[in-house]
Amino acid sequence: MATSVLSLLATCGLAIAAAPAAAQPAAPMAQGVSTAVNSRALELAKLTAPLELLVEGQMRVFHQALLAGFRSEPDAVKLEADYPGIADAIWIAVAPEVERSWRADIPAYWNRVANAYAVRLNAREIEALHNFYSSPVGQEAVRGMYRNFDATPVIDEMISSDVAQISSGQFRAAARNAAEKTVETMAAEDLRAAEVLLRVIPREKIQSVKTEMQRLALEESNRVDPDFDLRIEVIMKEAIERYKKDRPLGS
Repeated sequence: MATSVLSLLATCGLAIAAAPAAAQPAAPMAQGVSTAVNSRALELAKLTAPLELLVEGQMRVFHQALLAGFRSEPDAVKLEADYPGIADAIWIAVAPEVERSWRADIPAYWNRVANAYAVRLNAREIEALHNFYSSPVGQEAVRGMYRNFDATPVIDEMISSDVAQISSGQFRAAARNAAEKTVETMAAEDLRAAEVLLRVIPREKIQSVKTEMQRLALEESNRVDPDFDLRIEVIMKEAIERYKKDRPLGS
């Protein structure tokens, strides 16, 4: 039973990235699908990728990546040694812009997740997933996926990569680990409630949605936004100069 539920949990719109993606146009509504199904699929996307969980998770990972980057760069290590606390000051300075950018990007991500549901599942199957993820059991499962996602190996790989990209294998491993930890905390009756879905949705469809969710999440994580990078660079430079001015070296 637990193995089946692992696949089911991978159908949620989990997305954890170390930086906001470049602004994307809204995905078109799935062709050949009724407006009602597209609308329900969008509701489902918002259930499986809740706004506050997305923002909190992505902010946490960005902060973790920022600190990891400081530890990996000799110049940054020296800067922190000369000006203790400067890394935290930089984070405080950039956090509002990071959060603003994330919140602006999320509706487009929801549209892509909704489109993935709408083209792979029929109305009955979407309704079944909606019923599960809107239930207390389903909502706790989604929270568990975000809570249990350990981004450390993903960030380590990204920092060590010449192109600062996350591999599909590393992301899948992190997502599976999050699902396994989530399943471990689910009561037997909650696992049975999840298993009921697999009687409505064929396993091959669950697998198809799972594969697409992982592809979308990885794409979201690896997309580059030069404008965002430039804005953050400016804010960081200003924060560093302020910190140095307020705390002269040797004072």
